[in-house]
Amino acid sequence: MFILQTLIVTLLALAPFGIGARKNPALALRLAAFFGVLLGAVNFGIFYAGCFSTAYVMWGGIGFLCVAEMIGMGLIVIAAMSGSPFVLAPGTVLLLCFVVLNVPGCEMLNAKKYASLAGKIEEKGMKQWVKDNQPIDENNIRLVPESLAIANATLVMSDGGAIGSSYDLAVYNITLQKIRDRYYYLIPLGYKSFGRWTSLSSIGKYVRVSATDPYAKAELVAGKNMRYSPSAFFSEELTRHIYTHGYSGFVIEDVLFEEDDHGGTWWVVTVTKPTIASWGSKAEGVLVVDPESGSITPYAVNSVPAWVDRVIPEHLVSSYLSYWGTLKDGWWNSVWSGKNLMEPETPVLNYTADGRCMFVTPMTSTSLNDNTMIGIVYTDARTGESTMYQVPGGATEEALTVAVNAAVSYKRWHASSQMVYENIYGNLSALVPILSEGGNYQGLAIVETQNKRVAYGTTPQEALREFERILASTPGPIESSAAAKEVRLESTVSRIGWDLTQNGKQYYFMVANSNIMFMGTSNVLAITKEGDRVSISYMSNAKGMAPVVSFTNLTLGK
Repeated sequence: MFILQTLIVTLLALAPFGIGARKNPALALRLAAFFGVLLGAVNFGIFYAGCFSTAYVMWGGIGFLCVAEMIGMGLIVIAAMSGSPFVLAPGTVLLLCFVVLNVPGCEMLNAKKYASLAGKIEEKGMKQWVKDNQPIDENNIRLVPESLAIANATLVMSDGGAIGSSYDLAVYNITLQKIRDRYYYLIPLGYKSFGRWTSLSSIGKYVRVSATDPYAKAELVAGKNMRYSPSAFFSEELTRHIYTHGYSGFVIEDVLFEEDDHGGTWWVVTVTKPTIASWGSKAEGVLVVDPESGSITPYAVNSVPAWVDRVIPEHLVSSYLSYWGTLKDGWWNSVWSGKNLMEPETPVLNYTADGRCMFVTPMTSTSLNDNTMIGIVYTDARTGESTMYQVPGGATEEALTVAVNAAVSYKRWHASSQMVYENIYGNLSALVPILSEGGNYQGLAIVETQNKRVAYGTTPQEALREFERILASTPGPIESSAAAKEVRLESTVSRIGWDLTQNGKQYYFMVANSNIMFMGTSNVLAITKEGDRVSISYMSNAKGMAPVVSFTNLTLGK
């Protein structure tokens, strides 16, 4: 848009010279005044349509471009009246553009400031990760990727009669939220066209889609009569409404549609201000906008209501970690020495066991030939505070996707784009929903980040049991999660058998007074028989089938 504007300005400025205005200064001034008024009208139309922030005034964006245009017009008029070469004017404006807009905020002069946008990132090891991250809750796993949620939401649009002829799904405002301890996608509706907006007074419904049950029908929920929306026009367009009610000094970074604890719906708008000249946006807080009345309530980052899940948007998390990974040791190191340079992969939204909303971001080296994960960063989506855990030898997102696709490609299935990292029996593992070629849900894959072993099941429980079998088939004890806790049991073997796997014999046994089937590869199990007294330990969250953490045959004394 600004490029188009600049071209228009140039053509208008050259017009006086095409009609011989250089020989008539008075005519040149009248033409300059005329074109100045015309240019002002054009600028007003462009700025109104774009609804730009004034947070960058004089340092970037609108403010600088307006100043640059005035300088350019002035120099051209002077050149016309004096006969001087007017070509100097565009050159001068372009030079000023480069100097004013770029130099004060360039990374070379502000490397430490850019690196500090992420705040102080505490670095920890994997043992601490096991302690800090609760094991997965198998009854509340996010199985529905965003693409499937949108497909399910599309199906429910017919429930409202001919509502689809007036409204579209506003998929660009889709929001993942934890509501009453369950995960949902919220998708507002938007006006289908300008004509629909003029004939309709408001938007009275939105769509709620389960993020944990791929077979659950989406809900068309009656909510507030939304007048203010990103899809509205003129004074009811959300961004314009915010900027014209005293908040033009902020930059709107993200617009979320969220439910509060009582079922009320709101626009939650993250606003920022530049901190490094015209760059380095930092979250100032959120504006909670009532979509019906248009009332705006500002909240600082440290006073956001509890029902608001996110303050820091995904793209800012990615930018901050990119700056931190490349500039924390200075600009010169990033372009010359190249030591300890990292870059983020895609931040993934997740919720911890205590309800905190986190962005989980794998970090890799900047080398194109490196397919290993260096660490994984957890960023609080409300405060922006981050912690990085070192992950020795972990696989990248791309490598994990390749492993999953290889495991299910024979069925003509593929991994979805959703990759959620969880603590599964002390192992950092990725949960990846599996889709058919038509985009339908087929099951869940669990893949270890360290060795890329893939477990698949049509249900989460089946995938977890398969993952348990994979772990148990590995020689040696498996690491238990501190949060899951180890359970010790002494009892008598009631049944025992074995199966041949690619890693050798896998033993299965049951003990008296327990309905759990235990698995293990210990050599002692080869000489264990029914009636032997044994001591075992396993994880407290085991259900149905559990790999043993340790095994001792008390009868044999070994």
